[in-house]
Amino acid sequence: MASSEPSRYGLFLVFAICAIVSLLALLLSSVAIGRSSASKFTVNPGTLKQEDDDYVWTFAAGHSWHGFEYRDESTGELRGFTVDLINAVCQEANKKCEIIRDLYINCWDAKAGGPAHGGTGLMGGWYDGCSAWSQTRQRLNTFKFSKPYVQQLAEKITFYTADADSDLDWRDLTNRTVAFLDGWPASEDCILLYDEINGFDKSNARHYPSIEEFIVGIQQKEVDCGFAALSEKLQKELHHLTTDELDFKCTLSAPSIMMRKDSQLDTWWNEAFDRIRANGKYSEVCRDLYEVHV
Repeated sequence: MASSEPSRYGLFLVFAICAIVSLLALLLSSVAIGRSSASKFTVNPGTLKQEDDDYVWTFAAGHSWHGFEYRDESTGELRGFTVDLINAVCQEANKKCEIIRDLYINCWDAKAGGPAHGGTGLMGGWYDGCSAWSQTRQRLNTFKFSKPYVQQLAEKITFYTADADSDLDWRDLTNRTVAFLDGWPASEDCILLYDEINGFDKSNARHYPSIEEFIVGIQQKEVDCGFAALSEKLQKELHHLTTDELDFKCTLSAPSIMMRKDSQLDTWWNEAFDRIRANGKYSEVCRDLYEVHV
């Protein structure tokens, strides 16, 4: 009889350990599910595929690109030329579509001194396409693109400084720190395309996630200068150096829809886009860019 007590105790201990392990497994799985659902968009049931009629095509759009993509402060809605264009093309193609607001870095990302790469969102299938992205040599290694839907926006590139009396010589960037907009075409790789610019070292690159932070970083002299396309917004806040002879070499095409190489999105998008250009709907979308989204 004495030997039965340890046996019962041992059996109880086994059950207790199993219960604890099961509880831990449940807790860990709950945490994993919570993390997954918090960082991933789900529109289609897992059984739907792109070739299915009920498939919902999803597009990521940002919120800080002037009249092209912006958040309406009065309604909280995402608005702009890009939103109108996606809706028009999807309607023409008779496709179900949703537009998702997300960070630009989830479409294409770059860290100072490191290689640019596909963003977590597009690579991970959170959505089918990212709007308003131009082709670059690096991006073409990872993604494919729809037909461009606007003309090339940037024609010149320049360096920006905080002061008009800056003694910076943009032709010689030896030991100079340079600001870049994270993930934008005017990148560390692009600056190396210009034979006129010497001395740049990627270790001196500083990245900023938004135009606003890019401007502040230069104004507060966290960097010696910034490298970006010539634009009215930046010219209002910063001094730009005289580099009018520098044509914009950072992109190979105007903005379009960027997608994974295994996507079927371009098989219907390009045809529908051509049709709205022919039937006048595209002209209406363009008109609203200047009359509504200002």
